[in-house]
Amino acid sequence: MIERQSRYQFETRPDGFVVRSDDRVPVFVTMFDTGFRIRVGNQPRQSLLSEDCRLDTDRENESETMIGLIEFRSLVNLICEGLMSEWEPPRGRTPWSGIRSWAIKRTHQALGSRIHEQWKRLTGKADPLILDVQKAVFVASFGGCPLLHEPSLYRDRLLVSDIQQYRAAAALVTFANWIVMNNHSYRIHPEYVVAEMSDWQGLFAPGRKRYRSLNRTLMNLPGGIPAQLLYRLSELRLERPITDRLELITVLLVFSESCRDDRQQRSHLRTFMHATNPEIRAAMQRVSVEMGHPLSHRRTVDVGMFAQYICDYPGPFHGRLAPLTNRAIRWHATYDPLEQPSVNATLQDDLPVMSPTIPLPVIPEVRFLKTVGDIRKEGTQMRHCIASYIDKAITGDCYLFHIDYVGECASVEVDPIGRVRQSFGPGNTKNRATHFGARVLRQWGIQARIKGIDYQPHVPDDNVPF
Repeated sequence: MIERQSRYQFETRPDGFVVRSDDRVPVFVTMFDTGFRIRVGNQPRQSLLSEDCRLDTDRENESETMIGLIEFRSLVNLICEGLMSEWEPPRGRTPWSGIRSWAIKRTHQALGSRIHEQWKRLTGKADPLILDVQKAVFVASFGGCPLLHEPSLYRDRLLVSDIQQYRAAAALVTFANWIVMNNHSYRIHPEYVVAEMSDWQGLFAPGRKRYRSLNRTLMNLPGGIPAQLLYRLSELRLERPITDRLELITVLLVFSESCRDDRQQRSHLRTFMHATNPEIRAAMQRVSVEMGHPLSHRRTVDVGMFAQYICDYPGPFHGRLAPLTNRAIRWHATYDPLEQPSVNATLQDDLPVMSPTIPLPVIPEVRFLKTVGDIRKEGTQMRHCIASYIDKAITGDCYLFHIDYVGECASVEVDPIGRVRQSFGPGNTKNRATHFGARVLRQWGIQARIKGIDYQPHVPDDNVPF
């Protein structure tokens, strides 16, 4: 049966549907036991479903994607992006930078309700157990993962029961393959990952050795913890059970970013390890006033901004969070990169840093800081501690840029997979240049993700200060 409405036609099939249009690329949606396969274009891919579901991301044909049964928003986005994949703006009109996003959004508005009808029809035929597991994983991690398409996951009844009962077990599904692969130099079969998850609490523990504080944390894991941060529990030993969201997310952010390499700042991690929710909120309020930028304890981005601000303080400290906050504020207020001792002080100014793996942006307002001297000069002119990122820039763990826009300036950090991690003006302030730099470099960085750069970021998209 073919329904016709507007320019798009929906062809209903028993196991899926097709969206067509005379001037658009057709999109085929097929439902399997554990998810939907979306194929863009008329050329079928000669492969088995098990190849679509493998854990690695090396795909021969990126026109096919597998997603979970309950990922409705992703389903709509993939269909609309597929339909518009070969769309070009009308001739004779000057396109603006966001015209493609605007066109996809309009397509989303036109097709959303009709795709929802098809989605409800198909998921009504799905196995309730598979739906329950995927719902639990989605609630715990805000998304899906390839492991959800592995049939052996649903055959392990004890593991399924834990996923449905414990938020930590559900969240682990999204990154269990990374933890298991840390101990192997070859591709891991999904069934092996599922077998390893039988001891899912052990996967959260360093060396797979469970301990009491971790067990109590996992049994009472608060909601709203990004899976990218929970992954760090496998490298960190908690000194006490942490069941408060703000307390746990702060500890994980501090460990993930500021304290992962710097031994001198390990004492900062211990301070945060024992900080309570009221202490963190009071400290965030103080930092918010000093920065002139409102911080909310409910937003991971803002918590990361606060944690990085405190951990920029280079001296050792043993005590509570309030005195450490005072020292960090004084340090930021008096920071002078020319006077501060640094582990990279012996590096020559003409030493080049690592260049991006994709061509640099050709934008007049954007300049890549390509040498140690460029970064040091940037820190002096902008009155912030970007010079402390020299070591990361040399090793390619970040790329640093200077922005000049409408008479204002900013410094921007981009991570190795092209995501903007921070954008700040003089003295860690916000201005038009910070917003412009973040926007244009975010668009440039999409190229790295399209090319599938093989790099695992330390933290999710956070906007933390220099």
